Amino acid sequence: MPTIFELFGFPLHDRSEIADKTRRSAFCPFMEDRCDGGGNRNQTKIYINDKDLALAQFFNKEINTVIPGICSITAGEDTWVVCPRRLFAAKNINNAIPVVNRAFQTHERDILLQTELPKDKDVGI
Repeated sequence: MPTIFELFGFPLHDRSEIADKTRRSAFCPFMEDRCDGGGNRNQTKIYINDKDLALAQFFNKEINTVIPGICSITAGEDTWVVCPRRLFAAKNINNAIPVVNRAFQTHERDILLQTELPKDKDVGI
């Protein structure tokens, strides 16, 4: 069964202050705005109310809806990117995310490295 690898841009096991702050605000570090599920997961929106303390406790009080911020999953030995925002992210956030997307499959990483794209240049997809 697949399991969550990254949630709101950080590996699930990351309990750092920045990871916690990002998750509590449902923030997407790849588009630098509130997570929209990659623009294609509106149907997964969860409505949070004060009575649902089990979920509300994980988010800032001003948040009343949230789209599950699952960026990537692991299935067996593989990690799969499931969010388009994460897939096409080409930036290094706080030196925590390598320039080469760490969630690429080995063959995808090899292909990307072979393109010899210029370093320190913005690339649009």
